[in-house]
Formats: sequence, C-alpha cells, structure tokens
Amino acid sequence: AGLLGRWLRKKNNVPKIMTYHTYYDKYLRYIPLPKRFRQRVHMSYGKYIFDACDSIIIPSVDMEKIAKNYDYKKSIHVLPTAIDPNAFTSPDDTSPYLKSLNLSKDTSICLSVGRVVVEKNLLFLLKAFKRIHELKPNTHLVMIGDGAMKQELAELAINWGLKDHISFLGFLPRADLTNWYRFADLFLCSSTSETQGLTVYEALHFGLPAVIVDGPGVRHAVIDNVNGCVAPHDEDTYARNVVALLDDKELLAAFSKNTRIQFSNLDENTIINRLLSIYEATRDEYYLNNISSNKCIIGE
Repeated sequence: AGLLGRWLRKKNNVPKIMTYHTYYDKYLRYIPLPKRFRQRVHMSYGKYIFDACDSIIIPSVDMEKIAKNYDYKKSIHVLPTAIDPNAFTSPDDTSPYLKSLNLSKDTSICLSVGRVVVEKNLLFLLKAFKRIHELKPNTHLVMIGDGAMKQELAELAINWGLKDHISFLGFLPRADLTNWYRFADLFLCSSTSETQGLTVYEALHFGLPAVIVDGPGVRHAVIDNVNGCVAPHDEDTYARNVVALLDDKELLAAFSKNTRIQFSNLDENTIINRLLSIYEATRDEYYLNNISSNKCIIGE
C-alpha cells in the first residue's frame, strides 16, 4: 500500500497522507531473516515510504517520536480513532458476568480486551492477577480476545489454581462488547507496545476506569488518580494498585465520571471534521508549494 501510494502521488501530482499506527519494529521477529538485516531493511523501507508523504496522521503523541526516527520533517497530526457508540448497541441490560458466567454480585470484575499475543504482555497480566487474587480472593478476570497465547495462558491459569477465577472468552463481535464494558469494575491493560490502545479508549468511553502499565499509546489516555492508575512494570505494584481501587467504591465512581467527561470528544463527527481539516490543510500546502516552484499548472 505504501509503494502504491508513493507511485500514485508522483503519477497524479497529488499530495499523499499516511496514517501511521503500528510499531513495525515490534513485529519484525515474524520475518524469517537475520535480525540485523531485517532491521536495516525495515528502516530503509520506512524512510523511503515516509519521504513520499506530505503529512502523517498518528493516533497518539508517542508515535511522533517514532516518525521522527525516520528523519521525517513535514507535518505530523495527532488524531485518535473515533469511537462510535452505535457499534456497541445491545438490547440486553443485564450484567453478562451474572448471566453468562454465573458470578455472585459481590465479585469484583477485572476486564481485558485485545489480541492474546506476546506483544500485549499478557503473561505479566496473568502474574499480576495471581497476586491480585491472593490479596483480594473475590475477584474474577475476564479476557476477551483470541490469539496464539490463549492456550498457554489457559494452562497457566489451571496450574496456578486460577481456573475458576479467569474466563477466556475468545473473540466477541463489537456489538456484544457493550455490557462487558459497562458492567465490569475495572479495565486492565498490560501492553507496552500500543500506538493508541483503542480498547483502553473504549473502556474509558463507557465510564470504565483503567489500570495500565506505563507505556506508549495509553499513558496519555489514563491520567493517574483521575480516571485510573498508571503503574510501573512491576507485578506486585500493579496488583496493589488494582486492589486499592477495587476496595474504594467511591473513588471508582469518581474515576468513572471523569472518564465520561474526558472522552466525550471522541465521537465520529468530531474526529471526521478534524480529519477533513487535516486533508484540506495538506492539500493547500502541497499545491501552494508546487505553484511557487512551478511544478504544476493551475486548473490541471
């Protein structure tokens, strides 16, 4: 897609805008080439694609540093992904934790949503929940999502005596996620390789406070002691933050209220209007520069 965009830009003499939303270096290990070689190819190819862009859209400020690693000097715009509440419609107004998982009302529910893969740092989360459950036995972790690590984590849960306290639900359609977000007590995210952490944004949008590991893509969404907690990459500290929040219902309620206010500007119309403004500004700058350097003809 990057190569095609570069070719079309040159062929049609039009500006090119790229949305950059993946830490590609985190996934290089999947390419069956020597480590040094694939890293050099990655940087060379990335710079080649970036050089042909007239502006770049990134989902979080953390991505700006990555873009600059490619020596990119043109416009960079931070624009998070819109959240459409209509994509999470559900006629059911009953807690899925009581209805589907048969848990008692006094069980504290921790929710994790996302791909179950190494990059999401889920082994850390499982170890942290083991500690959470030791400190607060009446807790339950629900993991929604599929991936290569699911079987491994399920086996670890059994070995650690957590089989009855962790539910691996696999992939769920977005329309089915509403009540899982709405009726959970706390959202947990352990990933340190997020470009935006969309599921964190979704949880916060629904008023669900979050405890995250301090990392790119999410550290600017969760404001420590305002709508959740930002914890260091330490399982015991992370667990204690979770337990402290679950034990303080008034603080949880205050965090929930803060999240709804903070993320009210992520609706589709707001994001679309901002995106259109980026398109227009990039177009105007491109043609202004081309006209001033006699590279294009007005009206052509």
